[in-house]
Amino acid sequence: MKEFTVKLSGGHYTLCQEDLLGMTSKGENFIWVVGSVFGKEELDTWIHETVHTALPNASEEQVVRIANDIAEVLWKVGYRRQLKKPKKRVAAKSRNPKKQK
Repeated sequence: MKEFTVKLSGGHYTLCQEDLLGMTSKGENFIWVVGSVFGKEELDTWIHETVHTALPNASEEQVVRIANDIAEVLWKVGYRRQLKKPKKRVAAKSRNPKKQK
């Protein structure tokens, strides 16, 4: 199980990837998202569970609508999950180094 910690408006939450599609536990400050969900569905699920923490009194229908709208916009503008950290660029060495005498 992968775990990450994030500070949200409701406090510090541990984010977990588990066997559920998604679940938020306010009392324990956990957000679970299934590890086999990818792409736009994964983005939508993370947003959906985060909206539950920000708006704990919202109905499930409201949470679904809000999360779907946010995920749709973020997906359209190109937000994607980065699985690896980008490699640092190293300055290119000269192809014709000056000979030292």
